Amino acid sequence: MTTKTRLNMEHGFMQSIIRNQLDRDTYDKEMKARAGKKKTSSSFSAGRAKKPDIYTYTPPQARSHDVDHQKLPSADSYLFTFQYEDESGKLFHLVVKRGDEGVSLAKSFGEQRNFDASLVDALSRFLQDEIDKHMADDRNS
Repeated sequence: MTTKTRLNMEHGFMQSIIRNQLDRDTYDKEMKARAGKKKTSSSFSAGRAKKPDIYTYTPPQARSHDVDHQKLPSADSYLFTFQYEDESGKLFHLVVKRGDEGVSLAKSFGEQRNFDASLVDALSRFLQDEIDKHMADDRNS
């Protein structure tokens, strides 16, 4: 009878090979988990370009001439400025002062921009809510 010699699995060299294989498998699982997390978070904004967070220069010809920023109303009558960006990327400003009503502001702004009635109605509700919030903040201050 002949005996077959087997590989000694308890030898130090074999143990280091086994340890390396286990470490490599653990590392690979961690990398795949990280890659999976990154894909889910970045796929949210993949469809649309993100607007810049910082101020970008726009030349005078491309600026909206609805509001002259040097001629803002005095601080006691000024509430806030509403900004609207249309489909072409053009930015419009609407200065809201104390005593303004959301309905009249929305109608005039909507007529200038050719908004439909439902959009003007939604804008008037939004503007009136913001006016009410700012007026309440002023009363609490």
